[in-house]
Amino acid sequence: QRTVRIDTVVPTVEGTVADRTVTLVGSDGTSGINRVEYRIDGVETWTTYSAPVVVPGTATATVHYRGVDVAGNASQPASVQLADVTPEPRIDTVTSGTPSKLTVKFGTTVKFSGFVIALDGSTATGIVEIRDGSNLIATVELDARDKGRYAVNLPNLGRGLHNLSATFVGSDTHEESSSIPVQVIVR
Repeated sequence: QRTVRIDTVVPTVEGTVADRTVTLVGSDGTSGINRVEYRIDGVETWTTYSAPVVVPGTATATVHYRGVDVAGNASQPASVQLADVTPEPRIDTVTSGTPSKLTVKFGTTVKFSGFVIALDGSTATGIVEIRDGSNLIATVELDARDKGRYAVNLPNLGRGLHNLSATFVGSDTHEESSSIPVQVIVR
């Protein structure tokens, strides 16, 4: 005598989302899980799941999934929604920078000052780098109390021509911007 078991129970699948990654876990207590399948937003064909799925892009997306057991029973499709993670546009800025003197004697301190203006009227905060050509020679950090203004005493500049400029390096909310280079002569 032989016992025949008939499996009419559909499998279950759980879907979880972390950032833009979807993890699927299927189970079936009767004949066992054969495969878990998924498809992303409007794709007609199902793809067999083998590892967590990274959903490209930043826009809202839906991942549909289902399980199929060894007996061929398929669960009804379920889905998880991925939120829109498009970053807010950063605010444009304008940076200025001016030395205290254009011609100085060797060993004289040069003060470099200017401002960072956010074009929407907000206050930009972050780092301003002062460069001599491509060489970084000083940094200053802007906070809200500075209202976009900065001033820094530069290290002693060597004899010759120096092309000084300031760059606001940007922040999560404000775009990077640079001043026009200003020439300083040290004699």
